[in-house]
Amino acid sequence: MAPFLFCYLQTTGYCCTMKRSKFILPLFYIVFTFLLLVIPGKNLPTNGFFSIKSLDKIVHTVMFLVLTLLFCRPLLHSGLAKSQCTKWFSRIALYAFFYGIIMEIVQKYFVPFRAFEVADIAADGLGCLFGFAVSYALLVRTKRA
Repeated sequence: MAPFLFCYLQTTGYCCTMKRSKFILPLFYIVFTFLLLVIPGKNLPTNGFFSIKSLDKIVHTVMFLVLTLLFCRPLLHSGLAKSQCTKWFSRIALYAFFYGIIMEIVQKYFVPFRAFEVADIAADGLGCLFGFAVSYALLVRTKRA
């Protein structure tokens, strides 16, 4: 997601104040989420704090909220117009949502003792939507024009 975003911004001339280094944290986070999402089901903890009902859905929501925020954050001070930032925020949220769907498919077919759950996809989508909303609120706060 970050290489595509950076290349597009660079070729359209929007990248004058953006540095590739601003996407290092989001890229590490995407690797971190991938590793969490491919843990075999039998290796997931089930006692104590982890026995809370629907904790899995809360984790998915927070994980995708953070993912969306991390990729939107570099655009806040990029020099892009407010309307361009908003378009990119919505694209980033959509790409993050597609990543969530793909990871559910990966869990179903390639990760032992994990399953495809529509509720996880809904939680991912909710996290992406929250991430978009928070990013947009920060955008409005920083670019009042």
